[in-house]
Amino acid sequence: MSKEIIIYEHYGGLGDNLQFSTLPEEFSKKGYDVYIHPNSKYYNDEIYDLVWGMNPYIKGKKNGNINAGTSRWWPSDIPQKEENSFIETMELRHGLEKNNKYPKIYYTPKIRDELNDTIIIDLNSKNESSNIKQNIDKYKTIIKKIINDKSNCKIAILNYTAINCNNLDLFPEYDIINIANIYELCDVIHSCNIYICTYSGTACLASAIKNDKPKPIINCLCYNRNVEPWHIFGFPNIEYSNII
Repeated sequence: MSKEIIIYEHYGGLGDNLQFSTLPEEFSKKGYDVYIHPNSKYYNDEIYDLVWGMNPYIKGKKNGNINAGTSRWWPSDIPQKEENSFIETMELRHGLEKNNKYPKIYYTPKIRDELNDTIIIDLNSKNESSNIKQNIDKYKTIIKKIINDKSNCKIAILNYTAINCNNLDLFPEYDIINIANIYELCDVIHSCNIYICTYSGTACLASAIKNDKPKPIINCLCYNRNVEPWHIFGFPNIEYSNII
């Protein structure tokens, strides 16, 4: 009988699922068959399709002994250290060697030539929405610093047409780019010059898309993260700014 890995993710967000996205390939290299538990959570089907459905190392959904995923994330006797990316730590916590610095997707983003010199602002985080509205002046100050010397770039804000994006009115001065699905988002991130986002699943996705390429430059705005060095829970290809 072949060895089996059954992954269960408890929280459901895009970033929550992406944090385990390198595990199927790494376990498959060691001779395991890798499955997703049927009760594993994801906010919508697009998250499942992108992270797990397109992953060639996932054999499907299966009940059984859960031995990977959230239960290996915490508690753990393997601490997050500054020299390791969060993904490397996740691999170590699952008994693997640290082989990946970034999350992984198996969708190949398409280039949108019209976005080559564009700065994309994406502040549509489900968890950060109230913080953004209450501290919009602080967010705008940081964004202004980021784009200050980029006068040759176009600037646009993202609007997800399938959900209620309630921060569009905070940036009336910028063009709007409508995003119909998660694959269009991948294409936009892959094509733009600078991607400004929040500490959320989209930052994880952007890290996976960028990998070690020079672009896009990813600027992640973290609200009130001055107590802990939250950058060490992120990825080395992202620049982090505190909103405090």
